[in-house]
Amino acid sequence: NTVASYWNCVAAEQNVGLYREAEVSAKTLVDATDVLIKADEAAPGELKTAAANLANATASRISAEQALYEGRQKLALTMAMDAYKIMVAPQTVDALPASAPASELEALNLANLCRRALQRRADLLAAQKTQEGSRVLLAYARNGLLPKMDFSFTGGYSGLDYGSTSKQYTSVISKNLTGLNLLGQVTMEWPIENNLARGNLLQQEAAHAQNLVRTTGAARNIISQVATAFHDLRYSAAQSAKFDEAGRNYRQALDNEREK
Repeated sequence: NTVASYWNCVAAEQNVGLYREAEVSAKTLVDATDVLIKADEAAPGELKTAAANLANATASRISAEQALYEGRQKLALTMAMDAYKIMVAPQTVDALPASAPASELEALNLANLCRRALQRRADLLAAQKTQEGSRVLLAYARNGLLPKMDFSFTGGYSGLDYGSTSKQYTSVISKNLTGLNLLGQVTMEWPIENNLARGNLLQQEAAHAQNLVRTTGAARNIISQVATAFHDLRYSAAQSAKFDEAGRNYRQALDNEREK
């Protein structure tokens, strides 16, 4: 998604910076080795080794820049940028956040993270709503197999008189011309085979079962994704700490060589 593509670009930009620093350090080592050789403090063959190390660092920097460009293109695609704007890939403005302390990572609870993900994931919520709708349709289809009986009643009052004067309009009250009527009707439907309702029930049962499988599968996938991301986070944090330690040791070794 867009968020993951963005942070991948941020990481790629930092990788380019690190490889450029490594290239500069390799170039510095070549220059220092050349000075030592001229001062008869190092063997001439060491210059070839330093030059090879510089070439390797340059190749790594070029590869990192290519990976950065590809990451920016992927980010542009996920952002649905205009076709003509994709050629000018977007640049990031943030830096990678600092690694969380080990104590904070240890305090994270996988079960709580999975529960929160199940409550917030829009795809799962949509699947659950679809399942609820299919459950209602299934109940309606089951009711369709039952016989149906309807009762209806209608009533009215009517009076009839003849005449052409205006008094005739009110004479129905004084003459008590009653005409009360009442109509009752009972309708019952009881199909013998009722194949249409049976077919509709089978269709709704299949749709409900399918929606149940989709909802269950979506929940399993979410839990698996959260668990994988949880362990990736812990392993990445431990790996990052070791890389930082290695970087400090390499810098110390380089400083010691420079002092010699």
